[in-house]
Amino acid sequence: MADNAAEQTPRGFRSFLRGWRLWLLVTIVVYTLAGFLLAPWIIQRQIIAFGETRLQRPLSVERVRVNPFALSLGLEGLKLDEADGVPIASLGEFYVNLQTSSLFRWAWTLSELRIGTPYLNFVRYEDGTTNLGHLAETLASTAKPATAPPEPADEGGGLPRLILMHFLVDGGAADVTDLSRQTDFSTRFGPIRLELASL
Repeated sequence: MADNAAEQTPRGFRSFLRGWRLWLLVTIVVYTLAGFLLAPWIIQRQIIAFGETRLQRPLSVERVRVNPFALSLGLEGLKLDEADGVPIASLGEFYVNLQTSSLFRWAWTLSELRIGTPYLNFVRYEDGTTNLGHLAETLASTAKPATAPPEPADEGGGLPRLILMHFLVDGGAADVTDLSRQTDFSTRFGPIRLELASL
């Protein structure tokens, strides 16, 4: 009896390895590693590359957090500067959480969208142009040309539905500087706080 049990155990283990449970385990492990480790690395590299290629300005992020099980994305220390180091905009924190119920509601359902300490530095120069205008021009000039004409819009389509359970902007501030006047003007707006629910 003992010998028969010993012979059946390896065969049972090999059967398990060849079975669907092994593939399920492998899928979960790969999904976990890709979500927690690979996805943040890719997102951080893409953010930096977007600043270099499209904005042609330093764009950096201190930390990227992805939770593949909670379907959440968090960014910390996102910062955009001019080439000479003058700040343009920054975010202390960006957090978004997508609910799995989106699959059943046929709508993007966000349980939370949180933006912490957003900052904007708006500058109007002596010639009347602005730093944000220069940024928009750079973005437009580095855009890839369309290879094919856009397809006609579907008359039955439209913007996707969006359900936002909780939206928060906390600690926002903006600096406004006008150098086009005879006397330079500068002021700051803030702190800014905005909170919405069930939008």
